Amino acid sequence: MATPASSDADGLATRGAGSAAPLEPRRTPVGNRLVSWLVLALGVFEVPWIIYLAFTQVTTVEADHLRLAGLVIGMGAAVLCGAAAWALWRGHPLAAALSVGSATLVLYLGISLALSPDLGTHNAWGFSLILFVALPGAVAGIIAARQLLSKGGSPHRRQLAVAAVVLAVVALTFAGHALLLQLDPETVGWLSRARAIVVILDTGESIGLIGAGIASLRGNTRAALVFSVLAATLLTCDAVANVLGAPPGFALESAVFYLLVGEIPSIVLSLVIARSAYRRLLPGD
Repeated sequence: MATPASSDADGLATRGAGSAAPLEPRRTPVGNRLVSWLVLALGVFEVPWIIYLAFTQVTTVEADHLRLAGLVIGMGAAVLCGAAAWALWRGHPLAAALSVGSATLVLYLGISLALSPDLGTHNAWGFSLILFVALPGAVAGIIAARQLLSKGGSPHRRQLAVAAVVLAVVALTFAGHALLLQLDPETVGWLSRARAIVVILDTGESIGLIGAGIASLRGNTRAALVFSVLAATLLTCDAVANVLGAPPGFALESAVFYLLVGEIPSIVLSLVIARSAYRRLLPGD
């Protein structure tokens, strides 16, 4: 008598001994099927918007509340990298997700400062230092996530320890930069190459949403975790930068509108998939 089919942590079905024929691999969605389709749809709907911005977004825009925006985003990066460093050092199950989020955020911040150095040269902790710190931080996060999410074998503890140290240094650097920025007398600046920065950010969000939706529907747990965390991180950064950096008036009203109807729902749905993927990857589940 054939034994019942069983599924592993990634949803791959198997048959026991005595089966007449092997069962085709079957994967169950990582997250709720409706949530997965909604995330996929949000990512697809963003593509025409990206194309529109690529031709219509002005190249230089005014950025208000630089000190506040720098404090929130800088301390956010510091907290995220610090949490990733702690999780890697302690071997916490959240280490993989935090590493993906840290790598995503510091890489985006490095790209933004490289494209618009005027926002990062108000003091000695400006463009050059952040760029040189952001890239190693992104590499450390990527290596750590790859080690933790790779199938088969155990991660190299030495590499994870090095990644933890690098991310801890990055966290301290971002915290120091955010605090020093508060001493800057300027509160308004100009974001140069805004079109490139906005298109890169929105493209990353779309890739994250589409990837998370497809990976969840196909039952690919690891990919669902990576793409959903990537999307949630970039969407959060986008929302904070838009609301805090928009000058009063129509720009601020538009930023709040997009926050309520687009970014917050997308962030919540992405985190729902990330939570489902995280729980499926827990040992023993």
